[in-house]
Amino acid sequence: MKEFFLNPFKYVAGFKALLFGIPVIVVTSLVSFNSSVIYQNILKIRFVPETAPLWAFFLNNIVSWLSIAFFLYIFGILISRSKIRFVDILGTQALARFPLIIYSFAGFFPSVKKYNNITLRGFLEGEKVSFTSPDVWGFLIISLIGAFLIVWYIMLMYNAYSLSCNLKKEKGIISFISAIVIGGFFARVIYLSIAAWILGPGI
Repeated sequence: MKEFFLNPFKYVAGFKALLFGIPVIVVTSLVSFNSSVIYQNILKIRFVPETAPLWAFFLNNIVSWLSIAFFLYIFGILISRSKIRFVDILGTQALARFPLIIYSFAGFFPSVKKYNNITLRGFLEGEKVSFTSPDVWGFLIISLIGAFLIVWYIMLMYNAYSLSCNLKKEKGIISFISAIVIGGFFARVIYLSIAAWILGPGI
């Protein structure tokens, strides 16, 4: 059971993983839309106005998925001696995004939104914010759950990459980190560029 949750790609890969992975991206986008959550990178969420259009959430998730998968594929080709299929990386990386469905529900909790909107600038300018015990405990609990989900998500991404490209240990870890950092950067740039082109800056 543990292996199934950490490395289901031993059982589901290629087109089959893609078949299951695409609905994961669709559901994540729908939940994110209703909770007003945008993923800035794999470690951070940002709340956007409730008027943000549905397409923005789909665009955010799809661009992130494709960008990271592309760079994982490039690094895999450069480093691995095995034959690598892009569909394997696409499918398994889509399926690896499953924890984001759960994480997206964080936007439904008022305490999370309240703390997330507090900025360092606000503190430095003396902005007064009222905190209550339920807010604090709610934020801490959701944050701990969120941290667990992000760790799970990263482990799934790595195991998917490691299996698809037959890369382990130092080569696998270093190339994986490099790919997700570069892929995440390009994903953000592409998303903001397209969103700005359609609506103008601000989302």
